[in-house]
Amino acid sequence: MSEDDYLGNLYQRFPINISKGKGAIVWDVSGNEYIDCMGGYGVALIGHCNDRVINAI
Repeated sequence: MSEDDYLGNLYQRFPINISKGKGAIVWDVSGNEYIDCMGGYGVALIGHCNDRVINAI
């Protein structure tokens, strides 16, 4: 089975390797910065690496 068998086909996939994120911004392994317009519900609501969520965990 492949990854496609488990994931929904809702968004186009891009050949980017994300290394970190903060808020709505993500960075790839080469240091390029992107605005994450493809994030799921959790990320869209609270952002990547939200300090309140990290402290709660």
